[in-house]
Amino acid sequence: MRLTIKLNDKLAKALEEKAKKKNKKIEEIIVEVLEKDLKQVGKQELPPNAAFLAGLLKDSGVSEEDYKKYLEKKYL
Repeated sequence: MRLTIKLNDKLAKALEEKAKKKNKKIEEIIVEVLEKDLKQVGKQELPPNAAFLAGLLKDSGVSEEDYKKYLEKKYL
């Protein structure tokens, strides 16, 4: 599919520089960015102040279900 888009000068320049730095075509950079963004659609994003906590319980021996029960007991 062929698509034409208009970019402001600052964005176009940044895109050109990124493509040149990665030795790729501008089209390839745009596709990478869009694919990455579209994969995130539907995923719940954590607030920045909580994002660093993601994955802390991994390999801790505590299951997600146990943690949910703990939170329910404590806060409900």
